[in-house]
This record gives sequence, structure tokens and C-alpha cells, in this order.
Amino acid sequence: PVDAVASRTEDNHRIGVDLIARIREERKFNGLDELKAQIQKDASQARALLATAAATSAAFPSKR
Repeated sequence: PVDAVASRTEDNHRIGVDLIARIREERKFNGLDELKAQIQKDASQARALLATAAATSAAFPSKR
């Protein structure tokens, strides 16, 4: 994992998130259409990364 984040819900349940990859660096966009197009690319890449990680189970180690 790239990083891990832990937080608590309103009813005090712990939530953990493992970040498995950085898709891209933060950047500014020249307009809404450019931003929407990038969101579509990011979502597609994230789905592919998660599918690969789930298939190998390497990104989802059992910690509980």
C-alpha cells in the first residue's frame, strides 16, 4: 500500500482505507469539460487498478 488512513464514523466505528496507488498528481484544469474528461479517465484507471489488486489480493491483506 502507498499509505493508510484511519478515521472514525459518527457512531465511533473505526474505518481504515489503504491507498494502493497514486493515479496522478494534483493539477488545475482550464474548464469544466476538461475536468469532467479527466474524472472519467481517473475513474477508469482506478477501476482497473482495483480489479488487478483484487485479483491478486496483494492490496487487501487480512489485518483483522
